[in-house]
Amino acid sequence: MAGRLTVSTLNNDTGVLATQNGMSGIAKAWALFNGASATVTASFNVSSITRVGTGNYTVNFTTAFSNTNFGSLITCSDVPGTSNQVYAVRYGTNTSASSVGMLVYSLASGPASVDCGSMSVTIFST
Repeated sequence: MAGRLTVSTLNNDTGVLATQNGMSGIAKAWALFNGASATVTASFNVSSITRVGTGNYTVNFTTAFSNTNFGSLITCSDVPGTSNQVYAVRYGTNTSASSVGMLVYSLASGPASVDCGSMSVTIFST
């Protein structure tokens, strides 16, 4: 059978692209946000971000994963009043199939917890 099918939007009942969860090697969730307020600027498969405390965040997924076997890439920049800082970011203890915890530290004077002006998180999973 030859031919081509063009669909403008393909969704499953949760609203996430039906093909998204069936493909390997692509981001399953991502968000850009302000670290001080946890205000989300743009996102995919992220329902909200909670600022638990200074440098401590929980990213909540719109559609939960089937397990916690996922990786994340987290970036932090623009801490007010600082320059040439080195930051360490790691998983928080509150990670589950429906959310991931993040902890952000400045290595310049500590480590000390910091809120970044601009942050991003990208989640990869099978």
